Amino acid sequence: MSLVRYTYLLLTLISLFIAPMSLAKNISANQVFTLINQRLSHMENVAKHKLQAQLAIEDKTREKVVIDKAVLSAQALGFETQSIAEFFNVQIQVAKAIQHRVSADLMHQPTLNDFPDLHTQIRPELIRLSGAINMALAQYLSHQHFNEGQRIVFAQSLDNPYLSARDKDVLFDALLNIKMKQR
Repeated sequence: MSLVRYTYLLLTLISLFIAPMSLAKNISANQVFTLINQRLSHMENVAKHKLQAQLAIEDKTREKVVIDKAVLSAQALGFETQSIAEFFNVQIQVAKAIQHRVSADLMHQPTLNDFPDLHTQIRPELIRLSGAINMALAQYLSHQHFNEGQRIVFAQSLDNPYLSARDKDVLFDALLNIKMKQR
């Protein structure tokens, strides 16, 4: 195991012991939905950064890093690898859809100076939220499962104006399919 992977795994395990009380027990579906919404809320600023820096929205190398780290963290929490990888892949696809829509809206604006720095502010927050989502999912799924009756509440929880109803459905479908490893 490489030093980077070992360090990431170690940090994930340590974070389990110092998780905030809101993630400690009896987490609600709404709390999980809120964390997902918070993560997606940063995509407008990601799009602004990429537009300003003239970077492509599609970055397969970065996407692989994000999914690999999320899966590594999730494995330590007891998730079935394929289902959590698919969930994070869907999150990335939805995030890119948001970024494309934001970019289309902003392409003709003269300057884009009013957004946080991707590397020092946005990305660390996205990493933190990914870990929080994993921990919240693990807590929730250890006691209950998501169900079709929660779809409307989930859709209402996601308030980004650049999300379509289809984006929300695809994301909820991936959430329904997350599984924990059998013990």
